Amino acid sequence: AEVVKLRESLAKAEQEGKASTEASAKFKNGATRQITTLTEECAARKATLEETEAVAAAAKVSAIQSERVSELAALKKEKAVAEGRLKSELKALNSELAAQADELASTSRESEQASEQFNKQLARVEDATRRDEAQRRRKHQVAVGNAKAVVDSEKLAASQA
Repeated sequence: AEVVKLRESLAKAEQEGKASTEASAKFKNGATRQITTLTEECAARKATLEETEAVAAAAKVSAIQSERVSELAALKKEKAVAEGRLKSELKALNSELAAQADELASTSRESEQASEQFNKQLARVEDATRRDEAQRRRKHQVAVGNAKAVVDSEKLAASQA
């Protein structure tokens, strides 16, 4: 009877061991499934996060590019305005330069005419000066001749007296 009890006890223990082994295997299988599920979820979340980060980075790059395009457009506009202003200033300077060139040419012609007029007047003055000098010499010669004549006539009168 004890052997039967022992055998029953052994059979019961073996059944409990089997049940325990089966429960352990079930637990292990369940845990493995949970780990696999969590690993898959984690991988999916990581992929989603990486995708989100990539989209955010692309959006940031796009925003920077848009900003640069806007800055470039503004710079091009400023350049066009500056070029227009410079062209206007250059046109005004060219007009002013042309006016000054005309004025200079006119002044040069006037100067030439004044120089010619001066040379003519100088020639007249020189002619008048030569005539005056010739007339003064003639008067001087006449005066010298008259003085000699007076001296000669006084000498003649003194010698006759």
